[in-house]
Amino acid sequence: MLCFVNSSPVINTSWTDSSVFITAARTMLEGRIIYRDIFDHKGFYIYAINFLGALMSNKSLTGLWLVELLFMLSNAFIIMKIYKVCCPDENAQCVKYSLLLIILAILWPPVFEGGNLSEEYTLTFQFLSIYLAVKYINSDYVKHSPVIMLVHGINAGIVLNMRPNHVFMWAGLGIVILLRLITKREYLNILHNFIAGIAGVAVGCLPVVIYALVNNSLRETVFCTFIFNFMYLDANNTSLLYKIFRTVLNHREIFILSALFISCMIIMIYKSKYKLYFFAMALFSVISIALSGRRYGHYYMYIIPVLVIPSAVLIKNFADKTKLAAILKFIAVIMILIMLYKQVKNCFNFNRENINLDVNFSGKRVLVTGNHARYYILSGVCPNEKYFYVPDINYNIFNEAVDAQVASIMSAVNDVIIYTPDADKIYNNKLINETLETKYNMKLIHNGAKIYIKKGIEKN
Repeated sequence: MLCFVNSSPVINTSWTDSSVFITAARTMLEGRIIYRDIFDHKGFYIYAINFLGALMSNKSLTGLWLVELLFMLSNAFIIMKIYKVCCPDENAQCVKYSLLLIILAILWPPVFEGGNLSEEYTLTFQFLSIYLAVKYINSDYVKHSPVIMLVHGINAGIVLNMRPNHVFMWAGLGIVILLRLITKREYLNILHNFIAGIAGVAVGCLPVVIYALVNNSLRETVFCTFIFNFMYLDANNTSLLYKIFRTVLNHREIFILSALFISCMIIMIYKSKYKLYFFAMALFSVISIALSGRRYGHYYMYIIPVLVIPSAVLIKNFADKTKLAAILKFIAVIMILIMLYKQVKNCFNFNRENINLDVNFSGKRVLVTGNHARYYILSGVCPNEKYFYVPDINYNIFNEAVDAQVASIMSAVNDVIIYTPDADKIYNNKLINETLETKYNMKLIHNGAKIYIKKGIEKN
């Protein structure tokens, strides 16, 4: 795990989204309120998770790495439980290598993209619900336990407040359970499960509501978590059907999409009892990714839970278990080598950044322009502005972040300004350059970012 995640004891910086989450958590550790005093548009639990990491080690990413490790080990444990339900009598070696392949697929570089992403943490709750669903489908029980549905609801409520579009997975799961109960005319059980599911979602959302009410930030929480994301969805003004085709035909993430296609073939060949479940989950997973209108690698991590069932079916029906284990081992070794190469490269680049950022930031007010919060990690300070992160969205839809940063620069209240390469395109304000030239000295350029020190603050 030390090699596979970018948050680690030996790296003290991160990629764009990841750095935003841990930076927001560090400001929360200073007593500021997420959404009211800090802006970002993900759900509350991603910041709560990062808060735990910051609580353990605020000046490094070691604590965050430990949190990631805990979630990944939980995923591995739950996947093993899923396999034991699907293949209770199968060869242990074969299951072990299949498990390894699935875990490595989760950590596949184009999908994992730097670690500490919301997609990474939602996996645990997805896998837990898949495990419960597989137990139900594999059993002879017609009725579905409302207690289990309560757990499904809690999982969905947590994910709703981490990455809202990921709740689509539970839509597919709910349809499968509903159809099974309808065919057996278990209408009262349907009602009980519906009530239990709604109650579970409420329980999952309750800590967020309490936090928002206690800190007088309910309106901001609803806006940032839901309303803003709807604005984000419509930013490129394209239809859902177009987005779905764009998602499915994404050549960049051919590995994951090929795995999904092969999984469909496996299900069709073996006519598994999980057929309806698999296709419902796969369909809603693709819709979930398409909703974002983006094709970033880590978005496809959402498909990973769907692939567990076909891999279990393959294990159960493959005639030569020894040969299957050998094939999976070979694929796993190749993936490990690719990831080790990528991780060594990342470690080198990240640690080189730590060395090159040679400025004394202690006790200074720092502003980082654009969406480059990793400079807050490198400098070891937290942002003072609420809108410290500018999402990649049309200025006319959401201009507060840009205007707030421009006003902050023009006021010259900051001791240090890290002016990133995309800033001129974002701001398009000539007066900014005049302010920087007259009131600041440019100390150095770091990977294209200009670092300005306020005149009179630092002589060397």
